[in-house]
Amino acid sequence: MRIAYISYEYPPDIGQGGIATYTLQVAIMMQNCGHDVEVFCGSFSRNECELYKSVKTHRILINDVHHFRDKVVEKFSERHNQMPFDIIESPEINGNGYEIKKAFPSIPLTVKMHTPSVLQVRILNTYVQLSQKLRFILGALLRGRIDLGYWSKHDKNQENDIDYKITQIADSISSPSIDLKEWAINFWGINPNKIQIVPYPYIPDKRLIEIPVNSNNGIITFHGKLNVHKGMVVLSEVIPMVLDRYPLVKFRLAGKDDNSHIPGVSMQSFLETKLKKYLSNIEFIGSLSLDDIPEFLATSDICFFPSIWDNFPLVCLEAMSAGRAIVASNCGGMRDMLEPTNCGILHNPFDYKGFANSIIELINSPEKRFKLGNDARMHLLKTYNAQNSEASIRQFYENSINRF
Repeated sequence: MRIAYISYEYPPDIGQGGIATYTLQVAIMMQNCGHDVEVFCGSFSRNECELYKSVKTHRILINDVHHFRDKVVEKFSERHNQMPFDIIESPEINGNGYEIKKAFPSIPLTVKMHTPSVLQVRILNTYVQLSQKLRFILGALLRGRIDLGYWSKHDKNQENDIDYKITQIADSISSPSIDLKEWAINFWGINPNKIQIVPYPYIPDKRLIEIPVNSNNGIITFHGKLNVHKGMVVLSEVIPMVLDRYPLVKFRLAGKDDNSHIPGVSMQSFLETKLKKYLSNIEFIGSLSLDDIPEFLATSDICFFPSIWDNFPLVCLEAMSAGRAIVASNCGGMRDMLEPTNCGILHNPFDYKGFANSIIELINSPEKRFKLGNDARMHLLKTYNAQNSEASIRQFYENSINRF
C-alpha cells in the first residue's frame, strides 16, 4: 500500500505535541511493515526532501499552517504523478489535506481525528464566568449578528470551520477513542458508519518497560500542559486535601505553562498563588523531552491525569508502560485505555474529592499501587503492541480504499 501522510506538524521542525508524535510513529510503523510511506509536512526553515528515521519526508517551507494547506499541493502533485498514492491521511485540525483532496478527488482521503479546535476551545472555556459570556453575546448583537460562541449546543459557523469541512469531505474517518467518535456524531452530525475506532499506535520505550513497579518515593506526578484542559483547576483542589493528610508527599508538575481561567494570569502563577501554603511540596519542572520521561516516571509512585477531556493521551500510555498506578478522569481516551481491565482509577473530571481520596488510598496501600501498575503495564503490552496496531490500521486503510 502506498500511503501519504499530510501533517503540518512533524518532528523535529514543527511541533512535539500529539499530532507530530502520532504521525511520526504511524509513518515509521507502516514503513517498517512493508508499506510505501511518504510524509508531507511543514517547516519554517527549509524546503527539502530527506529520509527521516527511514521515512521519505518532504518538508515544505511555509509561514504558517494556512500557508501549508495551499503550498503542500504542489509537492504532493509532483510525487503522486511520479508514483500514485493509494490513500491520503490528514488530521482534522487545520484541514491540512483539504486542498489536496479538492485537487485530487479520485484519491481516498481518511481523516484522523485528534481534538477539533471547536472542542478544544469549549473545554478551555469551562470556567469562563457568565458575565464574560454575556459580554461576548452582547458584543455580537451590537455588531448586528447572533453569535452564542462556543457555549451553544452547535457551532452556527460550521461552513467556516476547516476542521469540520475536511471531516465532512473525508471518505473515511478514524477516531482514537469512543468519546471523540460520539462527539463528532452528536456535535457535527457525522454519519456513525463513516467513523471507526482506531487507537493511536504506541511502541513503548524499552527503558519504561524496565522500570521496577514497586517504587516508594512519596512522589505524585502530573505530565501535560498546565492549562484548564488538563484539569489544573481541579488539581489545585486535590493537592491541599492530600498534603493536609500526608505532609511529606511531593507533587511534581511537568509541562509547559499556559493560560489559566483567569484573564492575564498563567496557570503556574494561579497555582503558586492558590497553593502558596504548600509550595515546598510542589515542584514545577517545565517541559520534558522524550529522553527525560523514563527517569521522570521511574521516581514517581502515582500518576495523576485529571483532564476535563483528552482524546487519547500518550502520557497515560507512557505511565502504563512504566508500571505506575494511575488516577485519571473518565472522559476521553483514558477510559478506553484503563477501564476494560480496571488497571487504573477513574473519576468524573470535576470530582476533586474522589481524586483526592483515591490518591490517599494508594498512598496507604502500596500493594494496590503495585498491582495497578503491573496490570496497566501488562494490558498495554498485550493491547497496544506494534503487531495489533499495524493490523488495525492496515485493515482500516484497506476497507477505506475498497469502500471508495
